[in-house]
Amino acid sequence: MQVRFKLLKGSHAGKEVKLPAPKCLIGRNDDCHLKPQSEAVSRRHCVILTTDSEVIVRDLNSRNGTYVNGEKISGDTVLLNGDTVKVGPLEFEMMIEHTAARIKRPKVSDIKEAATRMVQTNASASSQDLSDVTAWLDEADVKARTETRQFRVDDTATGTIADVMGEAGAAQVKAEASRETAEVKVDESKRSDKKPPGKLPPRQAEKAKDSREAASDMLKKLFNRR
Repeated sequence: MQVRFKLLKGSHAGKEVKLPAPKCLIGRNDDCHLKPQSEAVSRRHCVILTTDSEVIVRDLNSRNGTYVNGEKISGDTVLLNGDTVKVGPLEFEMMIEHTAARIKRPKVSDIKEAATRMVQTNASASSQDLSDVTAWLDEADVKARTETRQFRVDDTATGTIADVMGEAGAAQVKAEASRETAEVKVDESKRSDKKPPGKLPPRQAEKAKDSREAASDMLKKLFNRR
């Protein structure tokens, strides 16, 4: 049985890598075969087991869980060709080929045949070292984190602009209210400065009339005394 996985994220998406061991550990520990350094991946996250008849993935009580075709697994889960496996931010597609039992080859007769077999073995194995595969996985994780960070920065900037606009609007309303209050005070001060209307001076005719009456009264008093 030949088991490979195809990367689904990052600039190396589409790359196919042969499973490095029948018991392939995925996690951040040094004893793991695939070591993505994302914080979302546990030290011993999951293991993919290959037997003669099936391929199984088992979650190792990871913090964020292991997903197959978008569903979180519990216990052993049989993987089929085309299934997608998600470990933290990393996602890959399983490529499983069932092959017939190996036929034992005859012994090598010369150096030329040995070289030919070596080329064939290298061609059937993974074309990249595990260190390269780990670098690809890390690159995919970095890209995912960058996109998330950019999304958060955009949200923060939008919120900041909204806050500034809100503060500017509040300041404008406050300034307009202060200006209206000042105008009202000025109007009131102008009104208080005005003098109350004065009384009109008495008419000359009334003064003359009063004088004549007073003179007449004086004359009457003089005559009465005599």
